[in-house]
Amino acid sequence: MPVSAIPAIVPLSSYWTPQLVISEVAVLINELDNERIQNANLRTHCNAAITHIAELLNMAQEPWYEVIWQVALEGSNHFNGCPWINLETAVAYTAASANTGQKVPQQTPNVTAGSVIPSNLLRKVNRISAAKTSGQSAVANVWTGNLRKLSMNELTEQQNKQFNSQYRQSMCWGQSGNGIFILQGSKITSAGTSPADYTAPGQLVLYGQRKPMLDNLLGENVTGTGFTDLIDLPDQHIYLLILKLQKMALEQLQKGVPADLDGQVAELTKQITANLVSETQFAQMERTKAAQGFTNR
Repeated sequence: MPVSAIPAIVPLSSYWTPQLVISEVAVLINELDNERIQNANLRTHCNAAITHIAELLNMAQEPWYEVIWQVALEGSNHFNGCPWINLETAVAYTAASANTGQKVPQQTPNVTAGSVIPSNLLRKVNRISAAKTSGQSAVANVWTGNLRKLSMNELTEQQNKQFNSQYRQSMCWGQSGNGIFILQGSKITSAGTSPADYTAPGQLVLYGQRKPMLDNLLGENVTGTGFTDLIDLPDQHIYLLILKLQKMALEQLQKGVPADLDGQVAELTKQITANLVSETQFAQMERTKAAQGFTNR
C-alpha cells in the first residue's frame, strides 16, 4: 500500500457552516428557499466557490491545505523499470478523534467503505523526502533528506542506464499522472548489501497540497449531512465566499449584479493573487539559477 494512512482532517473554519453562509446570502438577496432558487442550488454554488478560492490559496502557496503523508514503494517495479508509488490505490483513512472537530475525507464513490483514493484528495505533490524508521535508529549512513525532482524523461533515462554515475549517491523522484517514480542510486542499497555508501531509508514522506472538503449535498435533515458541518475554508476568506455566492445567486435569478459587488469580489480575489504573482516570480528565478548551475547552500 503506497500511502500508509490518510489522516482525518480538521475543517479550516471555526464557525461557518453551509447553513449559516446560505442563510446570510438569502438575507442579502432577499430570497428565501423557493421555486426560483432553492437551498440545494446555493449549496452547489457554495461548493463551486469554495473549490475556486481554495485553488487560488494553493496556487499562492498558502499553507492551509498542505498535507504530510508517509508513503511506501509498491511491491514490484512499474513496467517502465522504475520503483514507484501508485496514488490510485485505495487507502483506509485514520478515524477522527473525539471532540477535535476532525472529519474523515469524503469516501470515493464505488470504493470499499472506509477508503479514499489518494489522487482524488491530492491537488499537487510538492516534494518527497526520505527518513529513518524507528528500526533504523542505530543504523549508520542511512540516506535521508529531500529527494531531487527530475523530469520523467531524465529519471527514466537514468534509471535504465547500466552505469549511472551522476546520481549513484542520490535519490530522485518524478511524477507522471497518478504515479510517483523513484530513482535510487547504485551506491544506496539495503542494509547488509555491498558495495554501498549509504543504506536505503526505511520510509518516504510526501509533502503536498490537498483539495478542500466539500458539502456532500445530502438532505438537510439526513444523518451525516454536510449542511451543518464546518466549512473547509479559513474564516478570513468567508466574506469572499459570501460575496461570490451572492453574485452567483443573482445571476441564477437573472437579476442585475451591482457594480460594487463585482468590484468587491475582484478586489478580494486580487489580494490572494498578488501573493501568487510574487511566488511565480520567485519560482522562475529559482529555475533560472538551477539552469545556470547555481544552487543555494
